[in-house]
Amino acid sequence: IRQLLPALDGIHPMQRLPLLQLTLPQLKRRPIAEQEKLVATLDALVALDRRLDIHEYCVLRLLKQALAEAREPERVRAAGRMKLAACMEASAVVLGVLAAAGHEDRDQARQAFLSAWTRLYPNAARAYAPPSDWPRALDGALAELDQLQLAGKEMLLETLAELLAHDGRIAVNEAELLRIVAAALHCPIPPLLPQA
Repeated sequence: IRQLLPALDGIHPMQRLPLLQLTLPQLKRRPIAEQEKLVATLDALVALDRRLDIHEYCVLRLLKQALAEAREPERVRAAGRMKLAACMEASAVVLGVLAAAGHEDRDQARQAFLSAWTRLYPNAARAYAPPSDWPRALDGALAELDQLQLAGKEMLLETLAELLAHDGRIAVNEAELLRIVAAALHCPIPPLLPQA
């Protein structure tokens, strides 16, 4: 790790998850015991300060999902049968988490959330209320939303991209969360450029 850290110093934060994604094919080929040890080590490192930040969540989520799906590829499907109308609660969680992550001002976050919500569900009112235990809520919501039909997944990702751009900038934590949502829905997206 000490040898690798200097090489990572010059990497733009927007490139962290794409870099991890490049390593996944090699990690998937390692023995399962090594994979489990890696995940356990990362879990322990993240737990040291007793808080889970967005970047840590994204790294762990991406790694755990990729390794689990490599072991059970038959469980992976690009699209399910559910429609967006049946996933309002899960959508509210994802929109709320991304709005909160991308806006320091609660009123701006609420505006971004409501704009995105109206795009997805124009006939259903919803208050902005991001979950307090956002990692657990987000995991549950993503599992449900992975069962969406392809058109629903595309609509959700387009709406999330608009939500992130609501304030005219896309922060690193927003881009990483969007990448994680896309990976969980099995709809990969290209790296977002810092200029975005």
